[in-house]
Amino acid sequence: MKKAADARIPLNSLENSDICPPLAEEESSQSKLSMAKFQDAWNTLKVRTADFIWWKQAAAPVTTNQAITNVEAVAMSVADVNITQANDLQRNAADNVTLKINQAKALTDEINKDRTMAQETVMESKRFVADSMLKLQNKEHELEATAATPAAEIDEEDFLFVSVYASDIYDYLFKLESEQPIDKNHLKGQKEIDATWRSILVDWINEIHLHFHMNDEVFQLTVAIIDRYLQIVKDTQLSQFQLVGVTAFFVAAKYEISYPPSVSNLLQLTDESYTESLMRQMELKILKILDYNLSRPLPVHFLKRLIKVAEAEAIDYAMSKYFIELTMVETDMTHYKPSEIAAASLFLAMNLLKVKRESSKGFENSYWTPTLQQHSRYGIADIQPIARKIAKIARNAQTNPLKAVYNKYKSRKLLEFLFPIYLMNL
Repeated sequence: MKKAADARIPLNSLENSDICPPLAEEESSQSKLSMAKFQDAWNTLKVRTADFIWWKQAAAPVTTNQAITNVEAVAMSVADVNITQANDLQRNAADNVTLKINQAKALTDEINKDRTMAQETVMESKRFVADSMLKLQNKEHELEATAATPAAEIDEEDFLFVSVYASDIYDYLFKLESEQPIDKNHLKGQKEIDATWRSILVDWINEIHLHFHMNDEVFQLTVAIIDRYLQIVKDTQLSQFQLVGVTAFFVAAKYEISYPPSVSNLLQLTDESYTESLMRQMELKILKILDYNLSRPLPVHFLKRLIKVAEAEAIDYAMSKYFIELTMVETDMTHYKPSEIAAASLFLAMNLLKVKRESSKGFENSYWTPTLQQHSRYGIADIQPIARKIAKIARNAQTNPLKAVYNKYKSRKLLEFLFPIYLMNL
């Protein structure tokens, strides 16, 4: 028996020969085992346990059952640690997967929302383009149905209107009015003359015009001469202002008619405030200031053309002239071009004369036909604001202390259309 016992190989010899790895290293390895290799580790541990029991029996009298119990306790402790770590890894992995899934779902929802909005935008754009194309086609049909009549066709039946040159003539008039503008603040810099004094002088000129029964061009050219003069001569004295006005009237009359009133007749209307010599000097001064150029287009020049284009009646022409003369008294209207005043006045007159009073709630734009737009060179948007200003002036004409224009037209039939309540609807 002793010989047999001596034949056993010592445990430390097994460790040195690498047959059984050291226990410390094995236990360190065991902590790194995964759940997949747990069963192999358990089998190895049983073999190890047998060697341990044998070694303990040789070293000390320990029972076999007690050794097995101790080893199993160690093994279960190691197994519990490995299982806990494995469970933690699984739990962390599951949490990470759930988080990524939720993030992916949120991103997918956002992408779907953006895609839906993009589709709606595309559909809305398609509908807008389709509607715009339909409106454009309808507008083209309307324009074709109401195409503007060329100038040559309007005048071709009357050789006195030289229709061949009509377009060139009005091109020249539009060019002239652009070259001779009246500034909005053309009285700026005057020390003694302001807007009120100007309006008083123009109102008085209108009375002289009515006294001598002059044509419309004389009055309108007189006002144009006065405004151009005041725009240049900034030191005009109030004591000489009436002389400027009566002399401008004299110059305009000589320019427009064959038999102008005499200087003495005009001076009588000033209560002999000035001499003939002073009037002659002022005439020469005005002509020099204006560089002898009196050819500024007048509103009536454009109005006559538009009346023919619109095939309007005499009452349309009379009311348009009334509106033009009202604007000439107002200093705030001097900066508008003559062609603008003419177009807006006719547009306003057509609305007042053609629309029934009880149904008037604003401008009727259809009266401003493509033909009128072509020949006036103004659309609805250009003349409506001016027409509203003229309507306001006409609404206050009866109560305005400067009544020369109103008194000139009040006995005519057209004033029955000028009740203030009617004008307020525009």
